Amino acid sequence: MRLFAISDLHLPFGADKTMDIFGPEWQNHAHRVAAAWKRVVRPEDVVLVPGDLSWGMRLTDAQPDLDFLGGLPGSIVLVRGNHDYWWQSLARVRQALPPNVFALQNDFYPLPGGLAVCGTRGWTLPGEEEADESRDCGVENGAGGCGDRTGAGEDQAAQAQDRKIYARELVRLELSLQAAVKAGRRPHFAMLHYPPTGARGQETGFTQLLERYRVKLCVYGHLHGKRRAGAVRGVVRGVEYRLVACDAVGFEPVLLWETGAADAGTSAPADARSDTTADAASS
Repeated sequence: MRLFAISDLHLPFGADKTMDIFGPEWQNHAHRVAAAWKRVVRPEDVVLVPGDLSWGMRLTDAQPDLDFLGGLPGSIVLVRGNHDYWWQSLARVRQALPPNVFALQNDFYPLPGGLAVCGTRGWTLPGEEEADESRDCGVENGAGGCGDRTGAGEDQAAQAQDRKIYARELVRLELSLQAAVKAGRRPHFAMLHYPPTGARGQETGFTQLLERYRVKLCVYGHLHGKRRAGAVRGVVRGVEYRLVACDAVGFEPVLLWETGAADAGTSAPADARSDTTADAASS
């Protein structure tokens, strides 16, 4: 068994929306991903897909994209991305999934050797600005959408919403990590949609949790084009970070680990984190 990852598939089959406007490398990208996937992934393998699976706004819109995954080899593990508006009720999502696809939220996915994959969506880091399209736009909370924020009041409301969602995502990540530990497994791998830290590897609530539970490898997506320059890569305070967005990995699932590979980790949180920061590779 081998573990792969690829994020931000942005599948268009239920929404008739392509990614071509983001550059020629995105032309016909879904079929190129499928061809590469079938070439490298075997039925016994596991593929992590950290968010932004489908352009569909409703679950019925996303169903063709989920069925597309169902036709690919391997077991597939999803977390929600900021564009996955079709993902509202976890129970309904899981009912709609093909047999080889698992939606991860507040729990974990087991791997051989007592290991586990944990994760959550993540969110905009405190103090960072993002375009409105990257926000929840009120969909989760029953509001009518983002609209254009033109005043200080709108900005303050958006920042308050960001802080609320950020705190909730921290809770969801720890619930996932705790679930693995309680099951006697090592939370060796983590997957988030948003980057858990900036390019310099600065400490955040997400990095604190990953370090406390001694996660060894964290994959994430969300960053495309020039924004990839802000991606954290390499080992920071004992955790390796990899950007696996489609266009960052050549539209092909990237190999992370295989059964029998050496691993280190623990099934319980560390009592204290090291103050030593390892080098983080530049973008």
